[in-house]
Order: sequence, then structure tokens, then C-alpha cells
Amino acid sequence: MKTMTHATAPRSLPTLVETIAQLPLTRWISVMRERRHLSDLEPHLLKDIGVSETDRDREVVRPFWDVTSRS
Repeated sequence: MKTMTHATAPRSLPTLVETIAQLPLTRWISVMRERRHLSDLEPHLLKDIGVSETDRDREVVRPFWDVTSRS
């Protein structure tokens, strides 16, 4: 029987809570604002910045705590 290693184990709730707690509130607000603005962009403006409508749609539905280092 194969045991799960840390790398393959699903993220536990305490780990998720710790991750969320480490992100500053101001960053969340900034990301929410950026996603809201992104959702309002016209298709020709998305094309100008190199973002497809599919990518935009995928990004704007992400929850506010789902922030990567590039978000």
C-alpha cells in the first residue's frame, strides 16, 4: 500500500487557513479590484493586453483568497 507524501497529500484545512492568514488584507482588496476591472474590459482591450476572453472569465471567478505571487 502506497502512503501519501506531503507533496501528494491534499492541502489540509489548517494549512489553507494559515496560508490565507499570511496574506495581507490590502492585497486581497487589490486583487478583487483588479479582477473586477478585468471583468469590465471590452474584447478589443483584452486583445491589446494579450488576454483571451476565456482567460479573463477564468480569472474573474477565482475567490479573493486565491492569490498567486503573480496575481
